[in-house]
Amino acid sequence: MSSKPNGSQSFLYFISILFIIAAPGIYFRLLNDTFLTLVLNTLSVFSLFLLPTVFIRRKLKWYAWFLLPVILVGIVNFACIYHYKMPINDGLITVAINTNKDEFNELASGYWFSFLIIFCIYIGVYLLLLKKVPEQLSYKKSVKVSVFSFLIISIIPFFDDADYDYFRKLRARYYSVFPTSVLYAANSVYAQYQIMDETKTERDQFKFNAKQSNSQKQIYVLVIGESDRRDHWSLYGYHRNTTPKMLQKENLIPFNNMNTAGYLTEFAVPIILTGIDPSNFLQHTKQKSIVSLFKEAGFETYWISNQTDFGHISIHAAESRNRYFFASDENRKTKNINDDSELLLPLNKVMNQPGNKKFIVIKLQGSHYDYAKRYPNNFDVFKPSNKTVPTSANDFKNKEIITNTYDNTVLYTDTILDSIINIINKQNVISSVFYISDHGEDLFDDERRLSQHAAEIPSKYIAPIPFTIWYSNQYKQNATYQIHQLNLNKGKKASSQHLFYTIAEMAEIQFRHFDSTKSLSSKAFIEKPRYIVGGNLKTFNSDSLK
Repeated sequence: MSSKPNGSQSFLYFISILFIIAAPGIYFRLLNDTFLTLVLNTLSVFSLFLLPTVFIRRKLKWYAWFLLPVILVGIVNFACIYHYKMPINDGLITVAINTNKDEFNELASGYWFSFLIIFCIYIGVYLLLLKKVPEQLSYKKSVKVSVFSFLIISIIPFFDDADYDYFRKLRARYYSVFPTSVLYAANSVYAQYQIMDETKTERDQFKFNAKQSNSQKQIYVLVIGESDRRDHWSLYGYHRNTTPKMLQKENLIPFNNMNTAGYLTEFAVPIILTGIDPSNFLQHTKQKSIVSLFKEAGFETYWISNQTDFGHISIHAAESRNRYFFASDENRKTKNINDDSELLLPLNKVMNQPGNKKFIVIKLQGSHYDYAKRYPNNFDVFKPSNKTVPTSANDFKNKEIITNTYDNTVLYTDTILDSIINIINKQNVISSVFYISDHGEDLFDDERRLSQHAAEIPSKYIAPIPFTIWYSNQYKQNATYQIHQLNLNKGKKASSQHLFYTIAEMAEIQFRHFDSTKSLSSKAFIEKPRYIVGGNLKTFNSDSLK
């Protein structure tokens, strides 16, 4: 039933609905930004939705109903901020796309009840306000609202001191406020996938022109860990004995100044595999990876993974002639595999297959949350842990329990890595095992109380990662120079993008565009500023993170 235009008091109910939409952003800015940023962002949101008032003045309640999808996404946005201290961004969308149902349940475990409360409060308040929203607004008042909103939008860029032009400042403002920030993030992810599709032909035609003159039997293994922090390895001085086997391992070189170049697995792994510069991340979609480098050099290639490996990673995993995916939905229909020891079976099978030259990539679940599901009960050494005391991932009050559980994952990774090295060592051939984590992990380290690793501006706890190189006695006999250089460079500032060139040189693979200044096994290695890909593919100096 239509009603006459209502007064200012009735219109305030509609304003209140806009406040619900703006609430997550207000909450986030209260946690992270200055008062001016909070005010400008809030005004941006209100002005955006009030701008068309003059055009929808006769269907104001319909317009309020139209905002329901925004409200629903806003609930998810608020939950992300509350639980993970960040709004929906391209990183979270990427994680959501590349997460199977089991991983999703692990990440959401412990949050369902609080999410339900947030949902009920949001929808309840929204519906109550909706009943009070007037059907229409007078022309005179609607003109005032639209004009005032337009003026606010026009003025806001002048408060931005960034060195941009006017319209870029305006775009940047709306890229950072909900709900336009979600549209921007979703479009960014979509554009990345479009680029991967569009560059397929160029990628398929890419050649390293690689060659290797050594005809002896050789095995090179790249093990990529997950969410593994260097400062939680006793090998690097951690007070707990989390890596007892690596501490005793002969022919092992630990690098104590390695930083990751990507804050998420989706970004970190392609950089490890291709050696591309973080500031030009999407360049990796136009070329092949170290898998094809070894393939061109005459190696049989294998990809053994306990993760789903979608998106940016998938295009390089597909380069392997032989692939084993244990975390795929097909495998999980019969068995929910979380134990990295399952990867040892195909590795042993690979050892028994014919071929003198083998290159193997192994991707672990490592220290990926849910930590308690990453190791068997007999590795529950540091207690109490989440094996017996369940907590949510962001439960700061139980930081000690969560840290204990995390440290147990590191202890188990130490055993898995030791098992991999032992399998390779038994082959009695020229061989080397490289271990590197994709990125670090936040563990409530400071007053920000960050957990896991999805903050779009990475913290200083995300960058430092463990990196070790083990080599066989047979390799040692043939590569004394490389080993000497590795020991000389093990304390220098290095980035995960250097791994590509380091492995290539250690395997004596020659190819076009080889850069010895990026190889840790070369005397030409040069320390340079290190960068990390963060949210929206922005790069940050990894030595200046806070």
